[in-house]
Amino acid sequence: VLRRLILADSHRIAELANNRSISRNTLSIPHPYTLDDAKTWIGTHEDNFKENRVYDYGIIDKASNKVVGVVGLSNYQNYRGELGYWIGESYWNQGYASEASNLILKHAFEDLGYNRVYARHIASNPNSGKVMQKIGMTYEGLQVEHERVDGKFEDILLYGITKSQYTKK
Repeated sequence: VLRRLILADSHRIAELANNRSISRNTLSIPHPYTLDDAKTWIGTHEDNFKENRVYDYGIIDKASNKVVGVVGLSNYQNYRGELGYWIGESYWNQGYASEASNLILKHAFEDLGYNRVYARHIASNPNSGKVMQKIGMTYEGLQVEHERVDGKFEDILLYGITKSQYTKK
């Protein structure tokens, strides 16, 4: 289940995101990640939604109704956007990223009229690439030493899917 995050979710987001494994495996989450970081980030959501810049959603566990991670879609021009996600470490390998990413693809292609969605992952996080493959994305290339993560430059793998590919899957 996906839902928009509210300021009351700040404590949970900070609790999940303040984890070295999360910061090491994402391109945008620092460590440490504080409650103020979470409040500031969630505070940007209303304007981001209104201005069609970024659509970030909490991934909610159906049984506990708790936030277990985040999935988002950055709205770039020319009918394309970037998919991003992170899952709290204790919820890894339980299908949350795949399920949430599929919902975002559906939203992008069926509701927002996107023609293409792409995603990137750090080479040292192959499980993220497995999620991308599982949702029908195709490997498109390697960006050598493209991002600095934890003080070293990391290779980035790029995946993508078009609307026509999505409708065939």
